[in-house]
Amino acid sequence: MWAAVGNAISTWVLMEGGLVWLLATLLRIDAYPEKAGVLLYSINNFPTWLTIIDELMALDTKLSDHRSKWNKLDSRLRAVGVPKTVRYADSRAKVDHTSPRYRDPTRGKPYGGTKKKRAAKDDPSATRVH
Repeated sequence: MWAAVGNAISTWVLMEGGLVWLLATLLRIDAYPEKAGVLLYSINNFPTWLTIIDELMALDTKLSDHRSKWNKLDSRLRAVGVPKTVRYADSRAKVDHTSPRYRDPTRGKPYGGTKKKRAAKDDPSATRVH
């Protein structure tokens, strides 16, 4: 499970990097993609990222051939993005900081009885489950 969460986060980060690069290209600052990164990461709402890129794609006549590809990608990203009622940072923090192994998905509380403790200090072989 840890590997799946790690892979998902890594893939999401790569996708975000691609969006930063795309924004830098659209703004004609591709020599300084950090500026595009500052712009996007100051916006705490992923659908807004996509809307900004979508509007810039519509304004750029040189990229009209790529518009249909972007529209498909945009709709797919919006589908896997966070719901409109959830702030982007809040939802990402939940994924980043939640242990999938020791959390009860129905209540969000740690499971009980998953760790063993020693029953007695003098008898290391004796353990009991809590």
